[in-house]
Amino acid sequence: MTTPTLRRCAGRCPPRGLALLGAARRSGHHPRAASRHPLKVAMRVARQSRFHRILGFSHFTPTAECFATASTCAHYSSHFARSHLIQSSEITALVLAGGRGSRMGGVDKGLQKFRDTPMALNALLRLQIQEGGLVGNLMVNANRNLAAYEAFGHPVWPDSLPDYAGPLAGFLTGLSHCETPYLLTVPCDTPLFPLNLVQRLAAAFDDPATEIAMVSAREGENGAGGELRTQPVFCLMRAELLPSLIAFTQAGERKIDRWTGQHRTVIVPFDQPGDDRQAFFNANTLAELQSLEGG
Repeated sequence: MTTPTLRRCAGRCPPRGLALLGAARRSGHHPRAASRHPLKVAMRVARQSRFHRILGFSHFTPTAECFATASTCAHYSSHFARSHLIQSSEITALVLAGGRGSRMGGVDKGLQKFRDTPMALNALLRLQIQEGGLVGNLMVNANRNLAAYEAFGHPVWPDSLPDYAGPLAGFLTGLSHCETPYLLTVPCDTPLFPLNLVQRLAAAFDDPATEIAMVSAREGENGAGGELRTQPVFCLMRAELLPSLIAFTQAGERKIDRWTGQHRTVIVPFDQPGDDRQAFFNANTLAELQSLEGG
């Protein structure tokens, strides 16, 4: 196979990116680098070395002449860029079920049933059928009845912080055990969260500067007519943020929004036509849970 010749197209390709493409072709970063298309080799190098921003690919519009020979066009389309930022199974999803359940009378909320299924298991099942196949591993954060949660078939991790320190303690637990590049958090008590949740949050990482993507949804009865408000427990974040969260919690901080405010956080609204108005309605009381079951 002949390696395509790299050339700029009407000044649209970022020169530093083009230089890196050429360097990748010559550098032998991959055993078959000489026989692979230089664009693919360069993007592999860029992802591994965190040079994606240097390439500048999120800031130009390629043409069919980009990186082309008479027989091969390797223009870097926006679709190609999106599919290579977060790939299949690169996300670990964590179900947050470690709360006190105070407004439910102190019961273990994740084990309360929604349509005959424990809410934590319902969340795991919805994560398994998320569109796009981006979720790989599943975990549960729980602080009691661990054997019951383990029966759902996925790892269960209690908080490393004492005294039911809140959902941010769950974030810390998840990041500590995350073996993929990204961690998704969802609460156990929101049984109707969308099946395209992961895809829409992942799209925020089309911008390589993004560190956290957070849901926003409309408040009010059934989500109708209210203002958009962030839902901090629905987050997709880079696993490399663990040291930041360790330092934050060691300083005694416990508020999610104060921590996410320290990072490049993108708010993803779920208020588009066709979005379920009840998707982010959470059941804090048994009455609210019963209302959701009938909805």
